[in-house]
Amino acid sequence: MLKVDDIPMLGICAGNEFMAMAYGVSFAHWMGWFDDTMFRLAKGEKPEPVQIKQEFITDPIFIDVPNPFRAVEIHSWAISPLFLKDKRYGEFRETTSTSYIQTLKSMERPVYSEQFHGAVVNSYNQSGKYLSNFLKLADKGKEHIK
Repeated sequence: MLKVDDIPMLGICAGNEFMAMAYGVSFAHWMGWFDDTMFRLAKGEKPEPVQIKQEFITDPIFIDVPNPFRAVEIHSWAISPLFLKDKRYGEFRETTSTSYIQTLKSMERPVYSEQFHGAVVNSYNQSGKYLSNFLKLADKGKEHIK
């Protein structure tokens, strides 16, 4: 029998914050600035690369994702770092590193989230494979639905 915990889920952008809130964090926070990678690149700035943490390099969500990778970001909110420090949320791990929480993974269920926009197609976005890999994981998860 299918349980809700068996259904793969992916939070994207605000969905990253919503995922944390759904599991008990009562707030995300405004970062004090607006991050729009496309505008920053147009001004000649280089966006911060997203580094996959060593212990997650072999996770199926990162198959064929360069390390580090560039991603499109259009946001001004982030998950509070207090989320990962609170032991009540111990099932979640930050799978990449930047100056704020970019990606989360549940260690107990097929739940992932990303701050960036893997679906944006442009010349520098290398995060599309993350989204594609999630869709492959979700497709495999259909085996549980009968």
